[in-house]
Amino acid sequence: MVKPFLDPLQFAYQPRLGVEDAIIYLLNRTYAHLDKPVDAPLVSWIVNYLTGRPQYVRLQHCVSDRVVSNTGAPQGTVLSPFLFTLYTTDFN
Repeated sequence: MVKPFLDPLQFAYQPRLGVEDAIIYLLNRTYAHLDKPVDAPLVSWIVNYLTGRPQYVRLQHCVSDRVVSNTGAPQGTVLSPFLFTLYTTDFN
């Protein structure tokens, strides 16, 4: 009964599917797109946007030390949902 509601790219917890299937799928998708051009200035801008961003945690009146993040998309920005969608759209 759950099967019709699962994403077709859900490889976990299904009979005869596993990590190997996910890796094969991703490799095939990656190889199929290697010959497509990428706009270098756009990639450079996104890399600059995503790297070296300071972040901290505030809980009531306490604030943590700042750390620099070089991974992930900043939470709460307009661009973050778009970048996530851009990253995951091609998986379909």
